[in-house]
Amino acid sequence: MGWEDKFTLDLHGIRHKDVFRKVDTFIGSHLMDNSRTLFIITGRSPEMKKIVNKILVDYNMEGKETFTNPGILAIDLY
Repeated sequence: MGWEDKFTLDLHGIRHKDVFRKVDTFIGSHLMDNSRTLFIITGRSPEMKKIVNKILVDYNMEGKETFTNPGILAIDLY
């Protein structure tokens, strides 16, 4: 499976100040579509992961690093 699909948000090149809007819109649209698992590519930046996980708290969710690539967070929506 390629990471560039509708269930993946790539944050490379996104400024920290713009992350909330991107992640909020991404998750919100998938909640409406009853998606099960999403992936957010943060890269290896600890600050980007921290920002994303802070947003996920609002949804009562948690991002977990994938086993094969710690620069990708997997989020279960169910």
